Amino acid sequence: MSVDTNAPLTPEMVERLQDLIQANIDSADGYHDAAAHLDDNRVSDALVQLNRQRLKFASELQTFVQANGVRPVKDGSWLATLHGGWRALQANLIGTDAANIVREIREVEELLENAYDETLALLAPTNSTQLTDRLHAHLDSIRLDRERIGRLQQDDPTNHKTG
Repeated sequence: MSVDTNAPLTPEMVERLQDLIQANIDSADGYHDAAAHLDDNRVSDALVQLNRQRLKFASELQTFVQANGVRPVKDGSWLATLHGGWRALQANLIGTDAANIVREIREVEELLENAYDETLALLAPTNSTQLTDRLHAHLDSIRLDRERIGRLQQDDPTNHKTG
C-alpha cells in the first residue's frame, strides 16, 4: 500500500492510530480464540475471516504510523474496556452457547466502531486523505461485519453449545 506522507500526522493522531492498531490486534486474537473453541462451523468460519481482516487492518494502520517516522506497535493491549469485552468472551468459551459468544462479539465490535468514529472526528482537513479513506473503509467493514455477526445469531436461535 502506497502511503501519502505529504501531510504529517500530529502526535495525538499517531497515538490514536497506535490505539486502533492495538484494538485490531486484540480483536484478531479474540476471534482466533473464539473460533478455535466453537463447534458451530458457521460462526467459527466467520470468526476466522474476521481474524484475518483485523490483522490486515492493523498492518495498514502500521504503514501510516511508520510513514510518520514512528515505530508502530506490533501487539495488542488496548483500552481496558476492549480487554474486558474479550475477557468476558473468553470466559464464555467453555460451556456457553454460540449465541452468547456472538452477542459479546457484537458488543466488542461496537467498541471498535466507536474508536474509529472518535479517531475520524480528530482528523483535521489537512490530514492525509488516504488515511481518512482507509479509516472510513475499515469502519464501513466493521459495521457490515457487526450486522453479519448479528444475522448469524438471528439465523440460529438454537443456542449451539461449545466443546
